[in-house]
Amino acid sequence: MPISQSVGKSGGNIKHEVRYVQALLNVWRDHNRRPLLKMDGIADTKTIAAVDEFQQAKFGYSDGRVDPNAPTIRKLEEQITSRSRELKAYLMLAMVLSYDPEAENPGLSTTEFHNILSSMFPRG
Repeated sequence: MPISQSVGKSGGNIKHEVRYVQALLNVWRDHNRRPLLKMDGIADTKTIAAVDEFQQAKFGYSDGRVDPNAPTIRKLEEQITSRSRELKAYLMLAMVLSYDPEAENPGLSTTEFHNILSSMFPRG
């Protein structure tokens, strides 16, 4: 699912596109044993900091923004391109469900969500 506008610092920050980027960042964060982001579709300071951290790790620079058809979104999506269709479908489903541990009924507990991510993307 490509993004149509920038996500992060000074971006268009369309809610469903922010969720998509947050989901992709969470794949990387889980693999690197970082706390997961709340997938709420809000490009808050934690999301922007996660973009910065990802960019620093992958490119050695950061601007806190994920632009359409640019290196950051390509690198984020690259981590799942080798995965099966089912895993991609699950990631999209997780995005749609908008996992929110602070919601009255988040659907999954934080532990369940973490366990599912860990089983989908085992640490090498």
